[in-house]
Amino acid sequence: MACALTLMRAQSRVSQRVLASRMRNDPSYVSRILSGGRDASWQHVLAICDLCNGDSALMKPLREVASNVPPTGGDPTRYLHTYLRAWRYAAGSPSTETTLASTQHAIAAADLRQALDGPGTPAWLVVRTITSALWGLPDITLPLWRRTAACQETSLPAEAFG
Repeated sequence: MACALTLMRAQSRVSQRVLASRMRNDPSYVSRILSGGRDASWQHVLAICDLCNGDSALMKPLREVASNVPPTGGDPTRYLHTYLRAWRYAAGSPSTETTLASTQHAIAAADLRQALDGPGTPAWLVVRTITSALWGLPDITLPLWRRTAACQETSLPAEAFG
């Protein structure tokens, strides 16, 4: 979370001091949020996204996982895709080629596209490989993937309804 917020601030070229002033917080407090030394409240995340023209929807899953908050939203598959895109953003938005090289080409470009954008749920091996390549923690990603996989197992195809 802190990496993504720090990257967002740096890309916006808003100084920490200006950010703190606009957030009406002490600069050292904002510094601790951006360094990961202090948890960012959702209000702080929204303020940083707003002031830095960032995507709060991308930050939401990172914030929830970092705060041990159960995933919100109705579509677990979309949530997983957003979470993986957020990790990619936090890793500096590496290109497809760079990301695949980081996986030591253990997955194909189509696997990466599916994991980031859909459709459907990629295999756990793909998600684990991408998460590791982006310096994420597979143990944290696994419950999100399981939630998505369980949702797909319980859904019936349209043909089942005649």
